[in-house]
Amino acid sequence: MSEILNLAKGFEEKSKQQAQDTEQSVKREFARLETSISAELQSSSQSISNAIREQNGRLTGMLRKSVSTAMAWIFICFALLIGIMGGIIWFQGTIITSRLSEMDSYSQQLANLKAKSGAGVTIYSDDTRRNTYLVVLPKQAHGVETYTSTTDNTVVKYTAK
Repeated sequence: MSEILNLAKGFEEKSKQQAQDTEQSVKREFARLETSISAELQSSSQSISNAIREQNGRLTGMLRKSVSTAMAWIFICFALLIGIMGGIIWFQGTIITSRLSEMDSYSQQLANLKAKSGAGVTIYSDDTRRNTYLVVLPKQAHGVETYTSTTDNTVVKYTAK
């Protein structure tokens, strides 16, 4: 029985030794696996960081291009607005100038009519009656005659001294 006992003790020591060897082997393999996984994670982290940097670069470029395009359109629209407003101001200036010259022409015609009608002829509207006008002749008017023209207008003829 001692041989069986020795055989059992040998078997037990061999089993313990195999268990320790297996444990050491598993620990080494886990350490290698851990190192390998850590290296792969490091590599993956680096590639993700590079991809993020590249994407940020593309987005920054697109943003700069969009902002510069928007600024160009704003400048173009502003220039067009200034041009249109300048054209409107120029057009209004020409209208004002033409109307001013027209008013000067009317003033000149009025002065000519006053000179031809004799000094002191004045026309008033009657405040008490609507559409009624009074023609006041100067004091030096004499030889006043009233008659109807061929176009049925009333004509007042006088001579001024």
